[in-house]
Amino acid sequence: MIVLHPLTLEERRRSQKNYIRFGLVNGLSYACLGETIIVLLAVQMHMPDVLITFVGAMLYIGFLLLPMGVRQTAKYGAAQSQATFWVCRNISALLAALSAILAQYFPVFAWCLLLFSAFMFYGFRAAGVVLSLPLVGEITNDEDRSQLVGNAAGAFYFSGVIMLLVVSYLLKLSTSTWVLCGVVVFGAMMGVTASRFIRAICETDAIRESAKKPILPVWKEVKSNPMIRQFLIAGFCKNLAVILMIPASILYLKKGFGFSDAQAVLFSAAQICASFLSSCISGKIIAKTGPRLGMIASCCICLLVSVLWIFAPFSGTGIWQCILAVLIFFLCGTAVGTSDNAVSCYFLMSVPKEQQIAGSVATNVIQGAGAGISAMAVSAALLWLANCLTPLCLKTFSLSAYEGCLSVTYKLFFCLVALVQIFAIIQSCRLKTIIKSYRTEHGDDGVRRTVESGRKATH
Repeated sequence: MIVLHPLTLEERRRSQKNYIRFGLVNGLSYACLGETIIVLLAVQMHMPDVLITFVGAMLYIGFLLLPMGVRQTAKYGAAQSQATFWVCRNISALLAALSAILAQYFPVFAWCLLLFSAFMFYGFRAAGVVLSLPLVGEITNDEDRSQLVGNAAGAFYFSGVIMLLVVSYLLKLSTSTWVLCGVVVFGAMMGVTASRFIRAICETDAIRESAKKPILPVWKEVKSNPMIRQFLIAGFCKNLAVILMIPASILYLKKGFGFSDAQAVLFSAAQICASFLSSCISGKIIAKTGPRLGMIASCCICLLVSVLWIFAPFSGTGIWQCILAVLIFFLCGTAVGTSDNAVSCYFLMSVPKEQQIAGSVATNVIQGAGAGISAMAVSAALLWLANCLTPLCLKTFSLSAYEGCLSVTYKLFFCLVALVQIFAIIQSCRLKTIIKSYRTEHGDDGVRRTVESGRKATH
């Protein structure tokens, strides 16, 4: 809610409690609606592999709705805008459950509905959090901001992991599509509940006034900076590397190795834990070494994931395969957590404060939506090429004795993905090192505050 005076100490404390409660309940919701659950639902709907890889792209294509979030914030403020979009986000998730039911009768339509649901789910999320960082700044000061972000993130990840363990147990009892649908419906209910806590957060009129400023003129100033142009390229390639990695990894688990839905959800829990740990640790490293090294490291981790899949066993669900799967999904979470922090910090350190709102919107649309749309075309092309090369590899290396050829196809796919990830590493290496000049200008405290502001806490 918007108040017409500077926030009092009591209003800030009450708002901080609501923000942490939001993180706790939202963690329950996201565990039931995240990428892993949607991919498992798609597999049960017998969706083609190429369409399943599109699910990961929807997280980034959803950035197309960012301008909608700015317009709503200009009318109603950041808290009310995020709460409204959070309700819309979770209502759109119900379309995923509906698509699973319709898949029995109209499979093609159901596949399209699932992808549309994923797009709206992530799109409303992007519109909702577009000005979440200024909102956190409103209810905190330099002394307690880091603690609030850490507590909110901790609440989110803790409840998320607990919920994933519950979902894994349910899927162990039954692999029915109805169980997954029930999980999605419960997640949507928790998401709508979480919006109530965001709506109760107090803010001044400052964010609403900032959102009223036109974006295009400021963006023209931002893109004239040569560092930003290279940052756009590097961020685009980094997002492409991540999009091609995670959905395909879940597919390999399910169709290549033969792991159950319950086991796949447990591996997803490892990914969430890694995201939390890397978000905490990478912030401290970035404060010392700079965000450029963080972006390079995240792209190298993506490449390591591809290499591990290439040299992984062809099938089986034994102990070594389980250890490998946990390691791979832990690395996936580490790559995502590190890259998100590094990209945010690089942007905050290279763009003047007065240009950051407009620049953030435009940059996320280009890096996010652009990479998402491109990933759909790239993943389709790479899967097609991998399928074409599979018979040749089976014949050349006498691999026909292995169970099916799906594992060979996925290994070839990751070989091709590795080339994209190497290109992303090269583009990240071309970024200018900015930590030294930024520390000289703003001091160690300025670096610390910027890194804290760049940490992602809302999902």
